[in-house]
Amino acid sequence: MPNLHMVMHGSSSVPQDLQDIINKFGGKMPQTWGVPVEEIQRGIKSGVRKINIDTDNRMAITGQIRKVFAEHPGEFDPRKYLKPAQEAMTKICRMRLEEFGTAGNASKIKRIATLAEMATSYAKGVAGPEVRLGGPRAFRLAFRCKKRLRAVRLAVHWSAGAASRHTHAARAANKAPSLAREKKQSFRAFAEFAYEYIRDSREEPVMARDPEAPPARLYLITPPLEAAQPFDKALAAALGAGDVACVLARFATSDPGQRKAILRALTPLAQDHGAALLVDGDAQLAARAGADGVHLTGAGEALDQAIESLKPERIVGVGRLDSRDECMSAGEQDIDYLMFGAPGDPTSPDAILERTRWWAEIFNVPCVAFARSLEEIEPLADAGAEFIALEAAVWDNPRGPAAAVSEATARSAGALA
Repeated sequence: MPNLHMVMHGSSSVPQDLQDIINKFGGKMPQTWGVPVEEIQRGIKSGVRKINIDTDNRMAITGQIRKVFAEHPGEFDPRKYLKPAQEAMTKICRMRLEEFGTAGNASKIKRIATLAEMATSYAKGVAGPEVRLGGPRAFRLAFRCKKRLRAVRLAVHWSAGAASRHTHAARAANKAPSLAREKKQSFRAFAEFAYEYIRDSREEPVMARDPEAPPARLYLITPPLEAAQPFDKALAAALGAGDVACVLARFATSDPGQRKAILRALTPLAQDHGAALLVDGDAQLAARAGADGVHLTGAGEALDQAIESLKPERIVGVGRLDSRDECMSAGEQDIDYLMFGAPGDPTSPDAILERTRWWAEIFNVPCVAFARSLEEIEPLADAGAEFIALEAAVWDNPRGPAAAVSEATARSAGALA
């Protein structure tokens, strides 16, 4: 949701150990559960920028004060019982700052105006937050704040929240692991049901393009390269001809030195045109060569390692996922996009289109859809793809890469019939 930062009210985790301390030293706090930290972290990835955790702090303070009074009933000096209370609250705050990804960012905070100036801006209605997309990092951010809030998506989120609450209730009975699995399975089953129900109950095609949504941007896939030249000239022409968000570099050589030389030449070229440069299949090379991220084939250990080593500074995307279940499993990880279809992938255009519709209708992780020809761009954009991947349709186009990208940009915007 552009221009809107979200707040999570009542988002304390209500740690069990803090409840135990309160009740051990004379308290009668009833058993209760809060919001798991991992669920809050998912909210942060979806645009939450303020999280209220007052209850955790109050519990930390109360538990320590009760403990001092119980162990030292003659104590009357506030300095003696408020000090451990303050330390307990500080511990909670430090832990949450680290878990929410805020720690270490104080130096990035810059004063933009005085309080009086901000008050004037709010009064004029011009102080709302604004999402600005541009440069090589824009690819990662492009649709973190989608405008398409559909009824099915709200229902899916409600279902996940309800399952989460049941997970908390089961934790007291030591059933959390099995119920967590049931939660994931029920969420996926509900997502499938919701999509099928909405699709079958509509008279019009599923997921017609939102007229207010930004057009799909282009994701260019290079041919397998043995060297940067002479391809760099074709790439420069393509980048300057339209709205290219990303370039995926593929290699025809296994030599590490040659691969790095290709990336050292192409990465600044892409970035100078406001596009991200991703490396096909090699997360370590992406980091060493200064690329913007990596694209991997299939889920598994390589994807887990790439996420651990590259995020959040770099982009991690994945493709060639054979089933919907694999797509949902990957989508639950900290990835930046899923790609449907690819050069050499035998998946039919109709199957890519259907998978794109399904994903865009329900899930928030951005979708890249591969088009073998320029004529396939508009149906994929209408289906909800945020990015259109192109390879031979650009580099083998008889009119040249620049003309192909120009037409692709127009088609993605719905400008051509």
